[in-house]
Amino acid sequence: MSEIPYVCLYSSYLESVAPFSEAERGRLLTAMLVYAVRGEEVRLPGNERYLWPTIKSQIDRDAAAYRERCEKNRDNARHPRSGKRSLAIADKEKEKENEKKNEKEKESILRPGAAPAEAEKTVYGKFGWIRLSAQEHARLLGELGQAELDRCIAYIDESAQSTGNKNHWLDWEVVLRRCHTNGWGLERRAQRQEIPKGASGRLGEAELEAIARVLREEA
Repeated sequence: MSEIPYVCLYSSYLESVAPFSEAERGRLLTAMLVYAVRGEEVRLPGNERYLWPTIKSQIDRDAAAYRERCEKNRDNARHPRSGKRSLAIADKEKEKENEKKNEKEKESILRPGAAPAEAEKTVYGKFGWIRLSAQEHARLLGELGQAELDRCIAYIDESAQSTGNKNHWLDWEVVLRRCHTNGWGLERRAQRQEIPKGASGRLGEAELEAIARVLREEA
């Protein structure tokens, strides 16, 4: 059990849950309350499950800060009256430091456009170029759908591998969204489907030239 008598709903959560449906938001809020009260994790079937690890970590940090405050208050109560004032000041300064630290962590995790900690990102793609946080993946999933998101991930990952990421892509969420908006990779798929096959089933000079032409255009 987290032992915290409340759940903090930070304003930075609003952008993170924007792509979610009302049902997904409701399930996420219920999961937060159940975890805070009972220490139990609720099974989340929708897109909200991608954001849950981040929310859970924040609840744990809030609970740890709450327990630390309670322990210091008990220590202050046991000290003589002459030392209470200095202890109270030190406790208030420590609390402010913890609040600033938590705020920076929330901004790096939940603020749109910010780069979350590398450890909190998941690797996607056959070659492992693409890294997305849970909320980035959830936003793209809500916008593009599973099939289109998988296609864009495969195309961008393969492109970065073939060129050594010569375009210096860093914000993979933005790149994947551009892939969808501009239809990157769709023309190549259509061209590959149009490559003729020889009567023997083997690739002849004409077929090899067609493949080379496609690869040159992609480069």
